[in-house]
Amino acid sequence: MRAFGSVIGGFLDCEALANPYELAAEHLELGLDCVVVNPAFFVEDPRCRAGLNLDGIPQYGAMIDTPMAHPFLMVYSERPGRAGASDPIYRRSAHPYYRVDMKGTRHLEFSDMVFWGGPLRERSALGTLPAARAAELTALVVRQYFDQELLGRRSTLLAGASVPPELTAQIVPPSR
Repeated sequence: MRAFGSVIGGFLDCEALANPYELAAEHLELGLDCVVVNPAFFVEDPRCRAGLNLDGIPQYGAMIDTPMAHPFLMVYSERPGRAGASDPIYRRSAHPYYRVDMKGTRHLEFSDMVFWGGPLRERSALGTLPAARAAELTALVVRQYFDQELLGRRSTLLAGASVPPELTAQIVPPSR
């Protein structure tokens, strides 16, 4: 299995996973590799130190009732009906739970499909944010999150100190 980039490669030993097929890597054409894992994986495997979900579906299963020992970031697009859909689960299970919303996007902006344009844009599968900007912002969010959580470098984005106008970032307080 190939290495997963400079940030993640040193923190997750993919060869040692009991079932390496539980882990999928998606190259986002952003100059970095992003590990995409079912968030429930973080509940079950203590080797995971941080996780993120790029506009994925609401979560279910053990994650609903089992707290995660590590931070988690949910990134939402402006896909209709999605804003905050996973918040009730992550705010109970993640410690801390970060949330970023990206204006002018749909689900496909978080993959290289954003560069396909044409029929996808004509069918409103893509948002209004230009492809290069969507890729730049996704890379910024992913890099700053993992740099903070895995390397101990403070994220100005997640701290709210330097947030591009297309993004909102917050630490969501835990539910009681």
